[in-house]
Amino acid sequence: MKCTHCGNKELIKASIPMKWEGHDVDISNIRAEVYLCLKCGHCEFFAMDKIAHYKETVSRIAELEQELKPLQKELSRLRSKGHYDSLNNRVHELEEALNSIDITIRQQQELQDKLCKARAELKGLDSQIGSLKSKIDPIINELNKLKQALSEGTF
Repeated sequence: MKCTHCGNKELIKASIPMKWEGHDVDISNIRAEVYLCLKCGHCEFFAMDKIAHYKETVSRIAELEQELKPLQKELSRLRSKGHYDSLNNRVHELEEALNSIDITIRQQQELQDKLCKARAELKGLDSQIGSLKSKIDPIINELNKLKQALSEGTF
């Protein structure tokens, strides 16, 4: 720590409340450590608890961003046209294969089972997207609140 007025590094911790010549200055409700410069007498206030809270906030933001990345990546993959199209194409291919007269009953049953699963996966796509969004939205809300608190200095 050093004095912001003169740059001196010789500071002593002062008690609260402090008294100056003829004046009582009560700073007991200020949550900061007070130091006096031995060279120029300037008072320095260090809000160590505020700094600790700032560091916690920054750390929480980093955690949330790390948590958010894989969820957003998966959501992006599910929403991609290629993923939907590949599922849709698989359904159409299975339907065409079922219409063939050159398949056995066993093959037909296997294809119907695969078709049923593919259709369920296609229908489940919206459900998966909704589920991911319900996980992502609260994280984004918390991130926005924390970032706003940092920008306003109200962390």
